[in-house]
Amino acid sequence: MKKVKEELILKDWKIEDVLRKYPGSEEIMLSHGLHCVGCKAALWETLEQGIKAHGFSDEKVNELVLKLNVYAKNIEKYLNSNDSIILTDIAVKKMNDLMQKYDKKSNGLKIGIISSGCCGLSYSMDFREKPDENDTILEIKGIKVFVDKEQFKLLKCILVDYVDSLQGEGFKILNLATSNTCD
Repeated sequence: MKKVKEELILKDWKIEDVLRKYPGSEEIMLSHGLHCVGCKAALWETLEQGIKAHGFSDEKVNELVLKLNVYAKNIEKYLNSNDSIILTDIAVKKMNDLMQKYDKKSNGLKIGIISSGCCGLSYSMDFREKPDENDTILEIKGIKVFVDKEQFKLLKCILVDYVDSLQGEGFKILNLATSNTCD
């Protein structure tokens, strides 16, 4: 397994702290059997305590921390980006594959907000032939992105990623400016 030179995440970090600092890290935790990401224990329990409470060994703790650090290193470049909307390389590849498969090469990607509630914003994303009249048009990594001008200010700090994990596969939109947790 890959060795991370400088650890950004330590096993004595509280689960909630990892989730807040590195949006999307719950996918890794869940795939390693750490299901505390949605319960109150995440507020005070460390990564090590959480994984051991589920009966896993020190080796499994170290494996989880290593995977989280690899993810954190990769996501850091996006968290510190000045781009308004960020598309990860894997998301762009998947979008291009889908546009080619469904003959939508000249289309753009419409990103919008469906609703907001206690857990933050919910997003929509689909391919469109052309922008709506009130859309801002961005060109990101060769993908045309259409965003409603009224919603643009709320979408300025999102990261669109593509995940393929035990919990499923698909596009995931993370708001890097907020932490979306429900109490």
